[in-house]
Amino acid sequence: MQESGLNLRKLYRLAELPGRNPLKTAQDDLDEAVRLAYGMRANENALPFLLSLNTQIFSQDGKGVPVQAPGPPSSIHDLAKLVSKDRMEAPQSGVHRFGTAKGKKC
Repeated sequence: MQESGLNLRKLYRLAELPGRNPLKTAQDDLDEAVRLAYGMRANENALPFLLSLNTQIFSQDGKGVPVQAPGPPSSIHDLAKLVSKDRMEAPQSGVHRFGTAKGKKC
């Protein structure tokens, strides 16, 4: 990012611009995937949901109930299958190049 003159603040300013752009689309897709993974409703406030979930896990762990550690589940043996080629790339020569979102060119 330094080579392109971008920093995180400049990158995330894109999210503050009106209308759609590839960064907003990628963030929305990520938010949707996380909500789906955690079983959250679309309009549910994430902070109380995650605090409640954390409290439940803490309680289970305190009772000796096995708790899945952060990261991939222990049942996943081939981590390479979890790696995606989707990504946003830093601009080259002032031209913004973005990866794909849901298989479509942004």
